[in-house]
Amino acid sequence: MLVVGIDVALVNTGVAAIEDGRATKWCTINVEGSPDDTGPRFVKLRESLSLVAVRILKKAPDLVVIERPEHGIRDDRDAGNIMKLYGSFAVAYAETVRLWPRAEIMGVEPMSWKGTLGKGMTARLMQLRYKIDCANDHEWDAVGLADYGWELAAARARAGKRNLDRARSR
Repeated sequence: MLVVGIDVALVNTGVAAIEDGRATKWCTINVEGSPDDTGPRFVKLRESLSLVAVRILKKAPDLVVIERPEHGIRDDRDAGNIMKLYGSFAVAYAETVRLWPRAEIMGVEPMSWKGTLGKGMTARLMQLRYKIDCANDHEWDAVGLADYGWELAAARARAGKRNLDRARSR
């Protein structure tokens, strides 16, 4: 089983893959450009995700977990920045559906997959679990998202096996 995690951002988007329970690939997509004109950045993000799929991942995942921005706007956040980030999420979601039409694609908010853990703690937990080193917090969060997806897929597989075993025993 192959699970991909994507930590979207306007400039640095982390992508990571967990295959058969091991972190196997991770990288950062860096998209530079005007902070006010996001259209070209979204095009570059889409193109870069396509290149990552072909050059790095090389095969279709079973599940893709993409961090979705929170729907609320906090007092200390600019609404425009959240909307731009949501644009990056939408581009990543649409592109992964196009790239891997048979994969399950899911968006999850940070509270769903890591709760209140900060970036440093997330990085440390993923480093201990997978014995890897990532270049930045975006890659660590992508590993964390893939880990979340891996655990979810493994739990589903165990539940399916139990249901199949019960049906056979009847």
